[in-house]
Amino acid sequence: MGGVSTPSGPQDGTEPSAGDGGAAPAGPAYYRPGPSSGYYPQYPQNPYGPGSSGVPPQFAGGYPAARPQETYPYGGPFPAGTGPQYVGQTGATGRPRNVVTGFMFLLVSPALFIVVGLVLALAPLTPDMFPPETGIQEALTASGLTMEQLLSAMRTFGAVLAVLAVVYALLAVVSFLGKLGALITLTVLTVLFDLFWLLALLSAATNPIGAILPVIVLGTSIVGVTLMFSAQSRAWFAARR
Repeated sequence: MGGVSTPSGPQDGTEPSAGDGGAAPAGPAYYRPGPSSGYYPQYPQNPYGPGSSGVPPQFAGGYPAARPQETYPYGGPFPAGTGPQYVGQTGATGRPRNVVTGFMFLLVSPALFIVVGLVLALAPLTPDMFPPETGIQEALTASGLTMEQLLSAMRTFGAVLAVLAVVYALLAVVSFLGKLGALITLTVLTVLFDLFWLLALLSAATNPIGAILPVIVLGTSIVGVTLMFSAQSRAWFAARR
């Protein structure tokens, strides 16, 4: 019939060639070179238009710049909390183990003296506590003192001993908080007290039981002060200034 048109292209799904007189394909076409055509394949043009780099629009401005890494000048100070830590230190503000251990050793002596001083100052001392075989009464008579004067002196000595022990313990606590001046004062007192206890130890050389307390006091105080002045401890005290 005259009003019906028939397709001009082939019906087998192949592309019409230029020689067939058909219309050019709508999109980019790939052409396979024949044995004698000498043509090379043609690829699609840039879909983003001429002059474009081919990068999708969302990346047209380039990738986001990497965050610059913070650097510190050689020999410059580190920010707070980032500096190097000493061996045995638990943190930027943590104390070295030597400071903690030395503090515990330094508290042994004042703890003993606080207990002894309070017992002497508050316990009900009576003459019956000193039997005649001890020879206390004869010694008092020779010195011109009475038993009541002796008991009063013992109570006073106990109170003074407890007060000194409390002061020593407070200096140890302040030293533990990082005060170097308190540590120096504590060291001076330790040397003076240790000299006294060293004499007591020498006088009790023939009495093993009487040497127990001087040995404990001397040992704990010397170890405590030594740990407080170790390299780690000195560096920590210097950083706390």
